[in-house]
Amino acid sequence: MQVIRALRDTQLEHGKALEAHTKTLQEHGKLLGALVSGQVAMMEQLQAITDHLGVTPPGQPRDQG
Repeated sequence: MQVIRALRDTQLEHGKALEAHTKTLQEHGKLLGALVSGQVAMMEQLQAITDHLGVTPPGQPRDQG
């Protein structure tokens, strides 16, 4: 009977640890989403600036039209 209780207690502790890890992963996912969103916004702003100035950033093909 003690072994069964010990196993149950271990499973409960593992469940709590998994819940904590899940919450942490969800928070990391939110932060990563915000980071990607910020990067996209910065790229869009940079593109708008370079378009306005008429310059081609390094690594981009020049418009031949």
